[in-house]
Amino acid sequence: MSFSENYVENKVVEVVRGAEKGLTFEELREYLESQGIYLNSVELRKVVASLIKRGTLCKYPSFERRKLLLKLCR
Repeated sequence: MSFSENYVENKVVEVVRGAEKGLTFEELREYLESQGIYLNSVELRKVVASLIKRGTLCKYPSFERRKLLLKLCR
């Protein structure tokens, strides 16, 4: 099943909003897949990059996890 980019963007924002401490890209992909939304990494990265460029999502370093976390920008 193919999903529109707008639908995927809205779902990504919804998922990240629900994660108070933020999510890694891998955690985001795993959650979407558990909801039946299967995208290859390149497509999902394009959606995430678009949301970052528009200022909807921000990346924050997590030193204890040694990963970048995606969070909603304030």
